[in-house]
Amino acid sequence: MRGDLCRKENVTEDSDLPSGRQPVCPRCGTPAGDGAWCQDCGLNLRLQGELPTADAYAAGVRERRWLDAQAAQADAARAAEWRARDERVVAEADQRARDKGERNRVRIEEAGKKKAQATERKAERRPRRTKRLLALSVGALLLLGAGAATFVVLRSDGAEQTPRPQRTDPMSTTSEADRPPPDCSRATAQRELERRNLLGEGFFGISRLICRDFTGDGAKDAAFTRASTGSSGTLGWGVLVAKAGGWDLPLVEQGDAQVGIKANGMKLLRSEPVADEADPSAEAGEGAIIEVYRHQNGEFRMENDYREFGEAFPEGFYGGSDSEEEPAGIEQCGDLDPAPIQNVTAENIDCDTALDVAEDQGEAERLGWKCTDTDTGYESSHTACTKGGARVTYDFAV
Repeated sequence: MRGDLCRKENVTEDSDLPSGRQPVCPRCGTPAGDGAWCQDCGLNLRLQGELPTADAYAAGVRERRWLDAQAAQADAARAAEWRARDERVVAEADQRARDKGERNRVRIEEAGKKKAQATERKAERRPRRTKRLLALSVGALLLLGAGAATFVVLRSDGAEQTPRPQRTDPMSTTSEADRPPPDCSRATAQRELERRNLLGEGFFGISRLICRDFTGDGAKDAAFTRASTGSSGTLGWGVLVAKAGGWDLPLVEQGDAQVGIKANGMKLLRSEPVADEADPSAEAGEGAIIEVYRHQNGEFRMENDYREFGEAFPEGFYGGSDSEEEPAGIEQCGDLDPAPIQNVTAENIDCDTALDVAEDQGEAERLGWKCTDTDTGYESSHTACTKGGARVTYDFAV
């Protein structure tokens, strides 16, 4: 080792180096001699100033070689550390992939078990459903028979009695323009927004609902904000105007975040928070921008706007509902266990029938139900089924 540290181009051992205080060439260590030029490497010695001694030159050679050895060791250590880090990253990525594969396998296996159990439950419940359908069919036949019997009724004396007038459905003979406007409620407003594809993926439903006559025609309209699944809380707002037999949508803004609404007579006020950074001319403290809308000539127009200092979310603009009542026919029926069906809701129908519809959508559609599915994320969806005035909703999540 000592020989390696002291080796230079033309010196192999310490004994080969010039000893003592004899001046040597600073580049190659050759004795300087009496000439102006180094006899070995040709360096101009007269331009080098004071020449080093042989001992100083040898010490310098040893120091340089020791420093080179230390640098080589540091480089090797860093290379080993980088290799270990790369191997660790690859191993962790492989482990994550294996863990994900195992989770997917377990999820698929559990979903298969739940589906098999749901099939067994359906088979067990089918006789009960068949009996109920048979009873309904027999009842319908009896009603039809009773109705037919009223057409010709003989009196006891043999004379033919005048048949009783048949009841007719007023909706079947009433034109669309003569039908009454729909009632304002959260359920009817959410159904209308779903029909218009305004309450799909990314929304819980209606956040705030105001039922009030904004148009002056005597029917209650529905001002709403949408409840978003994102961090903004509310995203989008608008007004459904009640008309004969349905709704119009003269005002909808889908991109307004953190928006709130409030009624003032027949005016609709819209609020949006604003911070000082967005309004350099504002006084200290947060606040909100208030816009005032009024229905004119078949549309809602903004007639005024102003800055309100203080609360970013003013009182009365956010929260539940104003002048709104839930229909008495809505009932929460819970989950289907062990099937992956959750949050079954029945409207104008009993929970047993609603659970049957949720458990077997194909059978329900064969019996006249109309069902629509909305994708709500990874292996999950929201389903709404309607039949006449009845409605069933539920979530599917593995």
